Amino acid sequence: MQNISNIVTENELPLVQAFVLFRLGCFEPALAKCLAITNQDSQNEEATLLASDIYQKTAKPAASLALLADAHKKVPRSLKIKLRLADAHRVLEQFEKAISLYEEALADHPENAEAANNLARILIHLDRFQPADDVWRACINNNDGDPGLCKKAASMFGHFGRRDLAEHWLQRAGEAGPGGEIADFLLQAVRGGDVPERVPAGFVQQHFDKAATNYDRHLQTIGSNGPAQLPGILARLKVGAGADLTILDAGCGTGLAGSILRPCARVLHGVDLSSKMLEQANNRNCYDKIICQDIIEYLGDDDTSYDLILAADMLTYFGGLNDVFLKFHQRLAVGGLMVFSIETMPENVMASAGFILSPNGRYKHQGEHIVEMLKSTGFDRPELIHPFVLRYEYGEPVDAVMVVAKKIESGKVGQWNAK
Repeated sequence: MQNISNIVTENELPLVQAFVLFRLGCFEPALAKCLAITNQDSQNEEATLLASDIYQKTAKPAASLALLADAHKKVPRSLKIKLRLADAHRVLEQFEKAISLYEEALADHPENAEAANNLARILIHLDRFQPADDVWRACINNNDGDPGLCKKAASMFGHFGRRDLAEHWLQRAGEAGPGGEIADFLLQAVRGGDVPERVPAGFVQQHFDKAATNYDRHLQTIGSNGPAQLPGILARLKVGAGADLTILDAGCGTGLAGSILRPCARVLHGVDLSSKMLEQANNRNCYDKIICQDIIEYLGDDDTSYDLILAADMLTYFGGLNDVFLKFHQRLAVGGLMVFSIETMPENVMASAGFILSPNGRYKHQGEHIVEMLKSTGFDRPELIHPFVLRYEYGEPVDAVMVVAKKIESGKVGQWNAK
């Protein structure tokens, strides 16, 4: 194995070591290395930003703010430091200071989507929708009408109930170039009414191909709790190392769940629509086979009999669950387990179809709808329904459940015993 000192220079080595320690959860020694670097080189952006991350990770936002404020005085032209300092003020709800810094950043870098996004979020929080729309308009114009940014603006306004502004930006996204089908789909999401049974495959593929490189870090940013639920679920099912199971990770993404499933698996397959996400999954070396294909198509083509199928944060892209549950049922051995997470609808919202399509293009389901679909597609009464917060969207919790259901014999479909 090549020694790390042969890959990086002597000056770079302390920062690399700090990153490794941070990834391992050794926050104190990682922070010590970062501060030692910044004491010698006050303009080292990466060491400052990593130290700020550590302070935030260890619930010390005031220390993060002080570090970034000092760094900003020393390197006032640094865009990375300025944006991170603005973020720190935003976290502490020091909104006017954050607004000033984001506006400074946009004055020098009018195309910067991160600054525009975060500034617009604060303005909306302060019920200043028109200035937020103006921020998005300036940024999008400076990015040649980028349809991806139009969709991001639409998602934000749709989330906060301004369907008029969301529709405007989705219509502009459709006019800006390819991807008209996706813009039409999102317009349906914003307008409500009759919605399609699933998200177009092109939307999912495009979204995750773009997100793949920084996806794991993005999950940390939005407080994603999905992967963290899996070890506890497996423990409650008494599925542990050496279980020798044949497992399918449906919608495997970058392979976060694969790393958890590998000790339990004799055979582990991963399927995803995004080739870019699968490149990241392949780097984890935890799957026996990875397949880039739509999950419904794969399950129709494949003849593997699985003991466990995991669909973590995948079924949020399906409204109607009947077809996908039937396909899972076909590929599971009798007694095999389907483990899946799904976003849940607020209790005060009703939908005759049993699901709604959110403005961000993800589905939410009623608990009764999920249970009824399980019963009609050949699964026993859920063995486990575990509620949790999946992630945070614009600072608000997204409620979800992790469900475990067992395949039953075909002759007993829909025949649950009373409990």
